[in-house]
Amino acid sequence: MTQPATPPSPLSQQTFAAIVQAFAGGLVKVWGSRAGQLTHQVLLLKFRTSPLPSSPVPPGWEEIFSELQAISYHELDSLRYVGDFGHLVFATTLFDTFLTDTTRFVFLLRPESIGKTQGITVAEILHAASKTELLRAAVEKRARELSYKSFAERIEFLGKNYGFAFDIASETAAELEHFSSLRNVMIHDQAFYDLSVNDSGDVTYAARSCPCHPRPITGAEIKGAIRAYERIVRSITREVFTHMLKVPVPEDLLRAHRVIEDAIGDKSQ
Repeated sequence: MTQPATPPSPLSQQTFAAIVQAFAGGLVKVWGSRAGQLTHQVLLLKFRTSPLPSSPVPPGWEEIFSELQAISYHELDSLRYVGDFGHLVFATTLFDTFLTDTTRFVFLLRPESIGKTQGITVAEILHAASKTELLRAAVEKRARELSYKSFAERIEFLGKNYGFAFDIASETAAELEHFSSLRNVMIHDQAFYDLSVNDSGDVTYAARSCPCHPRPITGAEIKGAIRAYERIVRSITREVFTHMLKVPVPEDLLRAHRVIEDAIGDKSQ
């Protein structure tokens, strides 16, 4: 692909850095939320299995103890199930957003790569305040179109169209496919039953999983998803900065990646 006549400006570098930083900050938030949820679960279980102090309860603590004792096992179990669901979905959504914003970024940086058939309507042309607005509309249409493809296809698109040589291990690529499929199933199907019709024409159902936990998620799966997304984002970040923006990855972004790697125990390079 034809390279731009001049290197991208520092402002473009800062813009992509903000995209990467948003993803990294989101993952730190997921991991913090995960730690908070697990801590609350352990403390609540410990409280429920420990005898209350025999000495007078400090003033104001009676209501607190009463509220904690009123939390049922069903409520605690629901907190765990829905919390696990949310952590995996949120982490996957962060990765989805990163891919979309990275695609928007390279389109805006290389407008010639968008393509000629973006379906810009006459109304959009008439109402556009400038060529910049038309470009933005074309970018949004193309990025939205690509967002319906699989994660693997979107990564392949970036690699083929911009000459990126992503360093993504086959194991990580397989994890990406697994976790993205799992996210889709979780979002679109929380039923514990299958529907069918019998010989009399009656609609019937049969249980296929636990009614309380139709699509359970393990802690290992949440950690695995975060690890896979972080590895791929790290590779994409390196390629965009070094190959397209012609500068090394900023040190603050490298530190952000290391924070996540330390948190999840991933020392791969």
